[in-house]
Amino acid sequence: MRFLRNPGVLTVAAIPVALVMLAFEFLYLRPLTGGQASLDWRFDGFKPMEALSWLTALGPRGREAVLVWHYLTADLLFPVLVGFALGGFTYYAARRVSFFRRLADSTLRKLCVLWILPYLIVDYGENIMISAMLVDPVGVSHSLIRTASVFVILKHVFFGIGLIVIAALSVLARREANADKPRQA
Repeated sequence: MRFLRNPGVLTVAAIPVALVMLAFEFLYLRPLTGGQASLDWRFDGFKPMEALSWLTALGPRGREAVLVWHYLTADLLFPVLVGFALGGFTYYAARRVSFFRRLADSTLRKLCVLWILPYLIVDYGENIMISAMLVDPVGVSHSLIRTASVFVILKHVFFGIGLIVIAALSVLARREANADKPRQA
């Protein structure tokens, strides 16, 4: 629960990790695969043939590089940084809304942790499935590819929902603050 106390610090910590992942994607992977986006960058998912095309274009060295330098390093850390930053910003935005202020602080923190769990589960699940594809591209099943594709979509959806909830809570808090101003005057 302490992770929720400093969402700004988590966000700042996530930035260099994101920059490394962006550089790896655009400076190494895309040129290596003829411009194909990595599977976890495909916001609308991917079909089995698209995944197999990407895996083939990577070749053995590229697959090893992606596995080691992306999934076993940066993408182990990035989801937890982003997830808890989302949870922390949600916590601080919710504390400014009267309904949530009535809740015990520990209850609100637990709700914020529960709130980010779906994002974390699908992001790490996607990472595991894509890692399995990288390890054994020949034996990968179409059902694994389809499931990974759904997880990629869900990861982006849950992240977007998190941003929308934070924005909505901030708007509610601002409206409540503006509604209270005339009473104080």
